[in-house]
Amino acid sequence: MDSQIESQILQDLTASIPGVVYQFVVRLDGSWHFNFVSKGIENLFEVTQEDACRDADIMTRCIIDEDRPSFHESVDYAVQKLLPWNHEHRIRTSSGALKWIRGMALPRRLPDGSTLWNGILSDITERKQAEDDIRRDKALLRCLIDSVGDLIFIKDMNGVYQACNKASEEFIGLPECEQIGKTDFDFFDRDVAEVIRKCDMQIMDSGKEGRFEEWVTYRDGRRILLDTVKAPFYDPDGNQLGLVGISRDITERKRAEEALRRSEQQLAEAQKLAHIGSWEWDPITNEITGSDEFSRMFGMVSFSYDSFLEMVHPDDRETVKNAVRETLAHQSPYNVHYRLIRPDGITRIIHAQGAGIIDGAGKIVRGLGTAQDVTERKEMEEKLEMLYSELAAHAVKLEAANRELEAFNATVSHDLRTPLVRINRICQLFLNLYGDRLDEVGHEYLRGICSSTLQMSNLINTFLEFSRLSHCALVRQTVNLSSMATEIAAELKIGSPERQVQFRITEGIITEGDPELLRIALVNILGNAWKYSARKENAVIEFGITEYKEKQAFFVRDNGVGFDMTKSGRLFAPFQRLKNQEELTGHGIGLSTVHRIISRHGGRIWAESEPGKGATFYFSL
Repeated sequence: MDSQIESQILQDLTASIPGVVYQFVVRLDGSWHFNFVSKGIENLFEVTQEDACRDADIMTRCIIDEDRPSFHESVDYAVQKLLPWNHEHRIRTSSGALKWIRGMALPRRLPDGSTLWNGILSDITERKQAEDDIRRDKALLRCLIDSVGDLIFIKDMNGVYQACNKASEEFIGLPECEQIGKTDFDFFDRDVAEVIRKCDMQIMDSGKEGRFEEWVTYRDGRRILLDTVKAPFYDPDGNQLGLVGISRDITERKRAEEALRRSEQQLAEAQKLAHIGSWEWDPITNEITGSDEFSRMFGMVSFSYDSFLEMVHPDDRETVKNAVRETLAHQSPYNVHYRLIRPDGITRIIHAQGAGIIDGAGKIVRGLGTAQDVTERKEMEEKLEMLYSELAAHAVKLEAANRELEAFNATVSHDLRTPLVRINRICQLFLNLYGDRLDEVGHEYLRGICSSTLQMSNLINTFLEFSRLSHCALVRQTVNLSSMATEIAAELKIGSPERQVQFRITEGIITEGDPELLRIALVNILGNAWKYSARKENAVIEFGITEYKEKQAFFVRDNGVGFDMTKSGRLFAPFQRLKNQEELTGHGIGLSTVHRIISRHGGRIWAESEPGKGATFYFSL
């Protein structure tokens, strides 16, 4: 067949093939030329067949500079190794169009050493653009997925991880590359992993989306509650490939919800105990709703404002209306007492408080507040008010009685002292006038009369002092009891210098109280210890501080005669003395005085003793 005919047939056959079909020869000197190039070169490279055949380099000159080195390297390698050539590069045509070209050829060595290339050049610009679009979409999708704070993951049908996002990397503690190819059994305890796998199988078997709350324990001991949504995914042919999941750590939210639930439960219980209910009023719908305690208080779950006014006692309605109007007009706090007649007919007294919630325009859009059932409190206040009135009346009477008693004491004191003084003076005068005529017995009788009048006078003074302690003003100050006890001990030693008594007084005992009254109390307690240890050759008196039933207590201890505790009930009664102490001096009112002083300070006094082993008196303030 004629070569011209063959060439035409080849042109016709290659005209229907996209791209450029070619054959060229690479000579030993590196030059090359086309034996054949299809008409497609005119569309792809924007050059004619004739120009390409005359100047083969016209095609390489179109390659952009960045891709030219790799192009020549690939050609040289294929020529040297006689391996199939496959290369992608970009060209810039005479019109300025940028195109992606894929070249494929099969080199063959000719007898003269040159290389024959049969190949095809294809326009892959659209494919490259599509690949760029896909890469850009993937990058964008990846950026979006990684920006999500929730855990996102993909597993295949066997539960093997195929992908995950940044949040999942941080949560698991491993980068994506170390998670891919692993299963939940590699990250969680076996029992947890089995539960997760069972949920995954349910999703894939049903082919539907599912939601689960999963407690997950990691190998490092962390225990997390995850809210997870899982769904199967498919290939374009509808074949199931696995599942995609999104998990959110809701541990703190659940804890907050549980804390809120407990708080609401405690609030409801507190409202029930305190008879306080919370309410809300919607001015638009005019509906009032409230808490459980509010509903119990009013006997209804919800009601309108008009219905509420109907329940208010007729005498109190205007007061309530005025309070509401004031709140609406001036946004002032709502605070009102009123009587409520419940649907069951029972009347209760309510103390309601509240405030208005305003919008941007300053208009009240909602009312919030509390309502407290103060019926019992009001009844108690009325009873207390009556008691206060009665007490005030009693106080007036008591004050009058005290004044009368003081006047009586003064009168009695004067009336008793006058004859005593006269008797004492007469005795003294009788001794002066007739003393030389009396024998020793007469003198003894007169001395006895004088001594008795002095004793009676002292008893009157003691009685008046004891009476004064009941109503004198209590002046509280800081008192150093250690210094006070040391002073009293010195006074006792001066009064009886012949006695050898050892005082052991703890230093730094400070308290709050009336210094004058506390001194009287210490004088009596220490005086008793001094008196009842008089027969002890080596008497010891202690003053100190201790703890009794987790409270501070002071004590005075002696090693004197002591007493029988079965008779201790008489200790603090006025003018009462124990049998084994009757021969000792005193009026029997000292400990009664101490008891009254300690009681006025809000404290108590008690004693411990055994006959012959001394006594300890304790007191608190």
